[in-house]
Amino acid sequence: MKSPEEVVMLLKKDFYEGFAGQVRDIIIQEQATDLLFLLLRDLIIDPKSNNYLNKFRKELSKIEFRAAYVLEYLYFYDNNLLNPYYDVFFTIFPQVTNGSTKRHFAKILSDILKNNRWRGTEVQKEKIAISCVEWAIDKKVRVAVKVWAIESLILLREDFPWLTEVLNEIFDVLSINPSAGIKVRLSRWQKLQL
Repeated sequence: MKSPEEVVMLLKKDFYEGFAGQVRDIIIQEQATDLLFLLLRDLIIDPKSNNYLNKFRKELSKIEFRAAYVLEYLYFYDNNLLNPYYDVFFTIFPQVTNGSTKRHFAKILSDILKNNRWRGTEVQKEKIAISCVEWAIDKKVRVAVKVWAIESLILLREDFPWLTEVLNEIFDVLSINPSAGIKVRLSRWQKLQL
């Protein structure tokens, strides 16, 4: 593989069981992690200015989701493969708008922070914290995204003391008619706040 467009062609194939794992294996075999990141950066930051994406205009949302899905599989298969790309990940994270992409990025972020794999610059961390707050309070954002965003905010509290108050407000809002899964998480999260 020599271009992000080749990664697009791989991601456009018919979806099948085990898709993300098989595409991950191809990315590893072809040593194309850099191309996957380049594609994600282009899709998230400014797809209109990247000529190779113009012919896929109607499928960009699907391609972005699948690229993020494969990225998650890649990360949890061997997080060391992402070591050279943490700076890119932290830079594009706050610009993610696709709801499905948010889920994969938030899950990866939570694990990066939890295991102290990379902390980013103060500016990057603050932008990520602000994004996670926005995702956690947005009624349109799916529960799984909110969960990973809140997990990340808890991990970023030491860097930004103002997050404690914000988290308490988020917990108050989530406490109103919570689902069973959110009830369990809220109980655990509130214990961590003490």
